[in-house]
Amino acid sequence: PAITPDDYKVINRFMRDKWKEEATQVKGWYGRNYLYSFVHLLKNSGMRPIEMLRIRRKDITLTNPMRWSESQQEWFDDYKLKIHIRKSKTGKKRDVLCRSNAGQRMKEWLEFQSSYMRKNYPRLVITNEHLIFGKPDELLEKTYNHSYLDQLWRQQIFLPLKGENLLEMNSFSERDYTLYSLRSTFIEDCITDGLDIYLVARLCGN
Repeated sequence: PAITPDDYKVINRFMRDKWKEEATQVKGWYGRNYLYSFVHLLKNSGMRPIEMLRIRRKDITLTNPMRWSESQQEWFDDYKLKIHIRKSKTGKKRDVLCRSNAGQRMKEWLEFQSSYMRKNYPRLVITNEHLIFGKPDELLEKTYNHSYLDQLWRQQIFLPLKGENLLEMNSFSERDYTLYSLRSTFIEDCITDGLDIYLVARLCGN
């Protein structure tokens, strides 16, 4: 099921603040930044988790057209993210134009990852061929598998929040939220905002 807007606010706030900041060890700090960024980008791209795990630095285009604020009379950064998917379930390549502040999150994640790798693996030279969601101890050439990340999501994010009755859950489904729910959430967000269904299908590769 798709994650309701109110539930996603709870999840995002928890991951961004309390959960991510609780990591005191360097290794834990990388992992929690990893999952937080992974979740945020899935929600704002509609990509399948396995597709997100496969993308490399060469597959993204990050631009900053800037945004003018009438109230403050000033220009602000407004990062936009496009992801090129080379391999998908349908076998077709496609470009995904990400929503919301996905560009800013991707920029921050890549900067964090680069800094982490320079500190802990100083001999590694990161190139455009490296995986965006790569494992440090595999020098960004391999990644975690989807089932492992979904297990982390369930045990560290979903179940604790559900256990504290902080999630209202989707009233149209009896199933729990999974990482794949973020794809459904993107689709519902697009349709609610009035995007043409054909365009949404093209964006999601469905």
